[in-house]
Amino acid sequence: MAELFYEQKQNRNAVTRFLHSFRYKHLTDFMARHAQPGDTVLDIGCGPGGAFGALGDFDLDYKGVDIREDFIAAAQARNPDDAGRFAVTDVTAPGFDFAGYDFVIALETFEHIPEAKLIRVIERIAQARPKHMLCSVPIEIGPSVAIKNLGARAMGYDRQSGTLGQTWHAATYNLNRLPPHGVDHLGFNWIWLEHTLRQNFQMRGARALPYGWLPKSIAPSVLFTCAPYPPGQGPGQAPGDSSGQTVGG
Repeated sequence: MAELFYEQKQNRNAVTRFLHSFRYKHLTDFMARHAQPGDTVLDIGCGPGGAFGALGDFDLDYKGVDIREDFIAAAQARNPDDAGRFAVTDVTAPGFDFAGYDFVIALETFEHIPEAKLIRVIERIAQARPKHMLCSVPIEIGPSVAIKNLGARAMGYDRQSGTLGQTWHAATYNLNRLPPHGVDHLGFNWIWLEHTLRQNFQMRGARALPYGWLPKSIAPSVLFTCAPYPPGQGPGQAPGDSSGQTVGG
């Protein structure tokens, strides 16, 4: 099957392939440490099935969901024996059920959900209490976004992360000069995401990608690994509540 435009951007050259490969490397490393045979996995924003392919050596009960029909069609076409594992689904819909999964993963997905909806998604995942939650997002504020946007222009393609003026405002943390973040990269604030995750989960790791030693201000992306708070604990817990319900949920 021909590459999707999304994949063509990722595979444009050796640099883009290298940077986009690390999310899967760290996913498989994480699963090797924590997963047990038969564990259930929900992959939010599964795209054309990249994470499913990376997890092929693990005995997992996987479900991949994405709002884009072309992504799900590609995932099903490439994995015909496992086509039923992929579904067109909007996880921001109130009726979506996050319960029953050991792992919830979202690789380069949360930046495509407006914050007003994303905070509810995170709260509902926390209420479902998976054993682990793992997500990665691009860093779109601070010096990193200038490095990425200008580097992309030099390589001849547009990351669709703002004009030169908007890149300057994002790079200098003048987010009030940007339009409200929507479903694109422009204006996505990974620091807000980290604080939101900490309100709802125990933060087990916040690692710069591709290398953990990089300052996050210049790293291309960041990977978060989380686990539920014990019942009745956590800053997002309603006072006196031991049910796992988070404030605002």
